[in-house]
Amino acid sequence: MLPGFYRRESEFHTVHLRLKQQPCPHCKRTGALILHGYLHGYDLTKVNKRMIRGHRIFCSNRNRRRGCGRTFSVVLAVLLKRFVVQTSHLWSFLRNIVDGMNTFQAFNTDKIPLSRTSIYRLYKRVYFHQSSIRSLLLKRSAPPRDIQQRNPLIKTIRHIQLAFKRRTNPPAAFQYHFQRSFL
Repeated sequence: MLPGFYRRESEFHTVHLRLKQQPCPHCKRTGALILHGYLHGYDLTKVNKRMIRGHRIFCSNRNRRRGCGRTFSVVLAVLLKRFVVQTSHLWSFLRNIVDGMNTFQAFNTDKIPLSRTSIYRLYKRVYFHQSSIRSLLLKRSAPPRDIQQRNPLIKTIRHIQLAFKRRTNPPAAFQYHFQRSFL
């Protein structure tokens, strides 16, 4: 099975070496996957700079190959799929919410240039994905028992902390461990 996330380029290199033996996630055919280039995106920490976010893989249907012709991506675990925000920024945002800051204050501590509407959309995305996040976290560890909190988001954040307590970036560890996007 092909991973959806990887930690380092050296780790992706081993994925690349075994690409021909892997089935396509769409059509399930083996032998048609080829590397299709980089997945680029913007880096919020550097103004107007683009960065490599991952790799694109193509299920080739050209010449004698019988693939489906679709592409998919394998992304660095420290990045969120379909988001400009990195997992480290998301984690500091979530920690600030646990510390009692409101949504806008919690995100502005990182000095990331996002509009208020983008920040609130990100908050809503995390809030509405809690059930899928918690159900995956239950496979790794039991929820913390000493939480006397009414806010379910704070309970979810504490559960992430407990499940990946030795990690500095739990959302990235979540993505790599479960091979699923955090949001």
